[in-house]
Amino acid sequence: LKTNMSAMAMVLPWALLLQSLQSSSGMSALQMQTVRQLPQLPKHALQLQISSSASSSDIFMRYMPGRHLAVCACAKCGSTSLWSYIYQQEFGVPWGWTDAPFVHHVTSPRWENRFTFIDDHAEQERIMREESSFVLIRDPKERLVSAWKSKFACGTGQHFGTDLGTRQKYTRSLQRLAGLNESVDCLWLGDFVDALAKVHSLGRASRLNRHILPQTLGCFKDFSPKDFTWVA
Repeated sequence: LKTNMSAMAMVLPWALLLQSLQSSSGMSALQMQTVRQLPQLPKHALQLQISSSASSSDIFMRYMPGRHLAVCACAKCGSTSLWSYIYQQEFGVPWGWTDAPFVHHVTSPRWENRFTFIDDHAEQERIMREESSFVLIRDPKERLVSAWKSKFACGTGQHFGTDLGTRQKYTRSLQRLAGLNESVDCLWLGDFVDALAKVHSLGRASRLNRHILPQTLGCFKDFSPKDFTWVA
């Protein structure tokens, strides 16, 4: 990782941030066994189509002018903990709202202009070159299982905490993108993996919902991990 001690002194105490992100929400032995038994994605499913999309266009770059800091975190990478931590460090109180706009929407009035969105690529390059940047990542397989449990899993929602209010929307959107049956309201894990593999094989990965959008098409669409000051 790049190191810049003078820049590090200007920003948030990231060592404490990383400690706060070490939650106890690990997968059970049964869940890990299920993941190991997942079918391997075909090689052509890994050939990602790099292009701009509605899902990725507002992921990067979120920039804090007062801290000279760019921050990026993909959905289902622990981003809620990250943004909540930054908010509490900035304002001295926890995030106190349960309705929209949520903590992820860092350009909402609730953030009181702490963040601004930079979409000009030349300015993004300048910030990445001259100022500090932090990106939060996650093991891709663990992230997809987390997304499945949160947004797509069948059942009552009690076991995985699945969001039943949006499950049908996310499920049918994924099925439509994969060219599969759109009449289903939820997906079992195997069906979820099959749908993702189909989307990748069709070259439509850039159109995936942000919760399952590959990290190479989000934070790392235009900049590689080595371009960031800190990667965690």
